[in-house]
Amino acid sequence: MTRGTTQDTELTAMAAEKGFKVVRYDDDATLVTAAVSGQAEMVATSATIVGQIAKRNPTLDFKPKFVIRTFDLAIGVRKGEPELLGKLNEWVEANLKNGKLNEIYTKFHGTSLPEKMLK
Repeated sequence: MTRGTTQDTELTAMAAEKGFKVVRYDDDATLVTAAVSGQAEMVATSATIVGQIAKRNPTLDFKPKFVIRTFDLAIGVRKGEPELLGKLNEWVEANLKNGKLNEIYTKFHGTSLPEKMLK
């Protein structure tokens, strides 16, 4: 896992309880290199990065096993812009309903939006 991330916080607590070893990397690039080269058998990172590992070395069969935590992301809009905020909210709602937002997300991240967000 990458040092200082949510994965670090969550898994450090779990490691103390369950007794597994945690190895921390300074950045995602080093984590990916360790995984692709076979130095790491598993990693705790985003599903997007797991997909990148799988593409770089398909023989290792890296794929998401479980979700540690789901983050809701948002678009920041300057105060005093209710029209823009309204249009953005309409676009997100319409494209969640018709599946286009999930298609866009899947295209760039290699995985679907979390089920919780699709509801």
